[in-house]
Amino acid sequence: MRRALGAALLGLLLAGCSATQPQPRETFSVRRARPVVVHNIPPQTELQAMQFLTDKVGFMATAELPWSTPLGNHDTGPVFLLATRDGGRSWSRHALPEGLRVTGLDFTSAETGFLVGMTKSSAELWATVDGGATWKMRVGLPLTTKPYRETLDKVHVGQSGQGYALLDGSLYRTADGGAAWQSARLPPRTNDALFLSPTTGIAISYRTIWRTTDAGRNWQPVWQLPASLYVPDSAYLGSESIDVPFAGLNGGPSGINLLAASGSTAWAVFNEGSACAMPHCQSDVAISGDGGEHWKLQAQPPSLPGQAQGPSAVVSQISASAQGLFAAAQSGEELTFTTPTGVTHDLLPQAPGVGVAAFSRDGQGGLWVGDPGAHLFYEAAGARSFHPVWPPLAPTGGIAFVTRLKGYGHALVAGRYAVLSTRDGGRTWRMVHSFAPGVTPTGFAFTRTGDGYVFATLPSVGPKIPGQILRTENGGGTWRVVRTIGDASGWIGRVNLQAFTGQQVLQGLPRVRLSRDGGRTWRTSGQVPFTGAQDMLATWFLSPSDGWALDAPTGNLYRTASGGARWRKVGRLRASSFASIDFANARDGWVLAPGPLSSATLLRTTDGGVTWQAAAMPQTAGLATYGSPAETLSFVSGEVGYLETVSGLYRTSDGGLTWSPVP
Repeated sequence: MRRALGAALLGLLLAGCSATQPQPRETFSVRRARPVVVHNIPPQTELQAMQFLTDKVGFMATAELPWSTPLGNHDTGPVFLLATRDGGRSWSRHALPEGLRVTGLDFTSAETGFLVGMTKSSAELWATVDGGATWKMRVGLPLTTKPYRETLDKVHVGQSGQGYALLDGSLYRTADGGAAWQSARLPPRTNDALFLSPTTGIAISYRTIWRTTDAGRNWQPVWQLPASLYVPDSAYLGSESIDVPFAGLNGGPSGINLLAASGSTAWAVFNEGSACAMPHCQSDVAISGDGGEHWKLQAQPPSLPGQAQGPSAVVSQISASAQGLFAAAQSGEELTFTTPTGVTHDLLPQAPGVGVAAFSRDGQGGLWVGDPGAHLFYEAAGARSFHPVWPPLAPTGGIAFVTRLKGYGHALVAGRYAVLSTRDGGRTWRMVHSFAPGVTPTGFAFTRTGDGYVFATLPSVGPKIPGQILRTENGGGTWRVVRTIGDASGWIGRVNLQAFTGQQVLQGLPRVRLSRDGGRTWRTSGQVPFTGAQDMLATWFLSPSDGWALDAPTGNLYRTASGGARWRKVGRLRASSFASIDFANARDGWVLAPGPLSSATLLRTTDGGVTWQAAAMPQTAGLATYGSPAETLSFVSGEVGYLETVSGLYRTSDGGLTWSPVP
C-alpha cells in the first residue's frame, strides 16, 4: 500500500500542469538499464552548477566542450548530470536536455530535483523524480534578452513544498513541491531575488532593495544604496561587457548584484562590476536582521576577501549560513575564497578563465567547491583547508614505484605541484606534500627507505632559469633545499635524478653527475654518447656505476659500468625522439616510444639490451602520457611494472605481455 501511494505521489509530480503555454521538449529521458559510471573527468568538461545535500549525496551539472571552445562559451557539447552517493569518490552520469546551459540546480532529496537553464532561444525549468534519469519541462519561455547573457537564474523548493524560480528575469512560484508553477511579479530590472518564507521575499535592482510580504503580488522599495558609492547599472549587461564571467549556483558576473540569506538574516552585495579598474574595485555589503525590512551598510565586511588590504575585491558568488557570509571573489589577478570564519583560501590556479565555478554547503557543515573544469574540493566543518576530492588523486607528472605496492608520483593539484604516495599498488593515492607556488619539479627519484630527491625549476630571472635540488627523508612529507643552482639550464633533461642507498644520487643528460652527500656537491663522471639534441636521450641506472643510455635518433643503446666515464655500444633498436628507458635488473629492460594517438610502442629486452622484442600496450591507453615520458614507466621487477597514461594507471604482472587498469 505504501509503495502504491508513493508511486502515485511521484506520478502527480511529473503530471502537474504548468501555467505557461505548452512548449516543445516537454519530456526528456534516456532509456538505459544503468547510468554510466564516471571514473574521471573527460577533457574539456565545464562545471555549470553544483549542489550537495549531505557529505555523501551531491550533484553536478556539466557540459562537454569541443577542444576549441573556451570555458564559459554557450556552445557546448552533451550536457550531463553527475550524481554521487559516496562523497564524490564515484559518480553516475545522466544525460540532460540537449543544448541546455544549466544556471541553477536544486535537489530536495536524492531523487527529486529541479534545474533552470537556457538554450539559445528559451529559458527552461525542468524537474526529475528519479535522481536525474528522466526529466520533464515545467516552464519554458522565449528569451526576452539577447542570447548568451550571463544570468542569475536559480531555483529553490523547500521541504514544505513552497518554492520559487528565476528564469531570465521572470519569477515563478510553486506551492505543491514543483508539480505546478505560476508566474509572479518582480520589481523592474531585477538582478537577483530570493524568498525567506512562503510570503516574504527580497529583490535587488541596481541600487535598490525591494521587499514583498504577499508572495510577490506587491513589492515595496525598502532601502537605497548611498549615492556616494558607485555601482554601475548592470541589470542588462551583455556577455561582451563582462571581463571574467563567473557562472555558479549562487553567483554570476562581477557586475551583477547578489543576495543571500539565512533565517531572518539577509545580505545584499553591490558590486562595482566590470566598469571599475582592477585592483581598485570593491563589493559593498548591506545586511538585514529582520527579514529584509531594515538594512544597514557594512563599512568593512569582515568575510569578504581583500578587505584587510583595503577595498579591492569583487564578489562573484555568495552563500549564507548562520555563521555568516561565504564569498568567492576576484581581487586584482588573484581569486580567493573566504568562509564566515575569515579563513581565506588561495584555492585555484591564477590563470585566465580559472576560478570558483560553483560551491555548495552540505547538511553536515562541509563546504564543496568546484572549478570551471569540474575539479571538486572539500573542506570539512571546522577545517581550515580544502583537499581535492574528484577526480581521485592520481599522478599526472610521473611515477616512481620502489616495491610492488609502494610508489610515488607527481600531480598538479589546485595550481601547485604535489607529491603523492601509494601503498596499495596505485589503487589509492594521498597527497603528502605541496610545493610552493612557482616551484616546478622536472625530475624526481625515491628509494625504498623513503629517501627522495626532486630537481625543480623556479620562475625565470631574465635569461636564467634558477633551480633547486630538494631532499626528503620521510617519504616526501617534508623537503629541504640541499643545493641552489643560479642557472639550471644545463641540468634540465628528460631524466634528471635517480636515488640509491644512502646519500648517493645521480643526474644525467647529457653529462652524468654523481653526488655522494645527498645532492650538496657533485662531480662529473662523463658524457653520454649522442648525435642529436639533449632531449632525444634517455638514460637509466641500476646503481651509481651501472647504467644504459639510448640515443633516440640512431637507436644506439650504450652501457656503462663506470658511472658514465666510459660507454660501450650493446645494441640498436628502433625508437623515437621521445623514447624512455627502464631496467628492473641487469637483464630485463623496457623502452617506451610514445607517438600520436594510439601508436605507442613498448619494447622489451631480456639480455641486457642486446636484442629487443615488441611488448603489449594497454588497449585504451593510447600514447598520451602525462609529463615527461621518462617518468611514466616504472618496473620493480622483471615481471611487475606500472605505466602512467591520461587514461589512468596500468599494471603488468608478466613483464609487459598484458596490462590491466589499476582500479
